[in-house]
Amino acid sequence: LVVVRPILLGAWGHGFPYGILSHLDWVSNVGYQFLHFHYNPAHMLAITFFFTNCLALSMHGSLILSVTNPQKGEEVKTSEHENTFFRDIVGYSIGALAIHRLGLFLALSAVFWSAVCIVISGPFWTRGWPEWWKLVA
Repeated sequence: LVVVRPILLGAWGHGFPYGILSHLDWVSNVGYQFLHFHYNPAHMLAITFFFTNCLALSMHGSLILSVTNPQKGEEVKTSEHENTFFRDIVGYSIGALAIHRLGLFLALSAVFWSAVCIVISGPFWTRGWPEWWKLVA
């Protein structure tokens, strides 16, 4: 975002600034520039991957806390207990290693689609995003 987007747009001023508040201002300004930025399909994918990751890893974390923090006098549950719980409740258990791989995949997918979202806004699509949906529909 700091190098690719400015090169595609032809000016270094289009680069991604460093810092928390300047980053938020920049994202807000780019969003206003392209109208209804949340209609950007890459933005929709990025947000979907982000919130799916939050859901999956929060479910994983809550399960780990529930089995490693038993009531007084009870034993700590094993990983087979965790798998059985998810098979009974959700219908499928992904496993101990695979949940971390899924979290990594979802996080990297969110980052990738966020970058695509910003890169296509400007160099490849210069109008508001609602117009894009009118063209595709």
